[in-house]
Amino acid sequence: MAHVDKISTGSGVRYRARWRDPDGSEKSKSFDRKTDADRFASKVEHDVNVGGYIDPHAGRVTVREFGQQWRVSQLQHAVSTARDVEGALRVHLYPALGDRPIGSVRPSDVQGWVAGLTKTLGPRP
Repeated sequence: MAHVDKISTGSGVRYRARWRDPDGSEKSKSFDRKTDADRFASKVEHDVNVGGYIDPHAGRVTVREFGQQWRVSQLQHAVSTARDVEGALRVHLYPALGDRPIGSVRPSDVQGWVAGLTKTLGPRP
């Protein structure tokens, strides 16, 4: 269950929303106003209960880190498929978006990347 604590800092009072994620890890986020902390805590609690929780820090993982984690978790891939996937990620995705935090990638970024790929990889007229 999420709850809010009042905390004193050198610059005044802040409010900390604390909760446990679905894995049981304790998380927290601080706010200047109690109403903002309460609102956030209620939303997080709801999201955890309905299975829609997304770790606020997850967006900091780079596209490259996420891609590598995803790739090694694909146990159903044959050896040749795994090699092809790794090559495609390394040659096409990572140079364009690999160092970006995944939370900063917008649909328009992906659309632009795909449009660029179709110029070199798409069918020839």
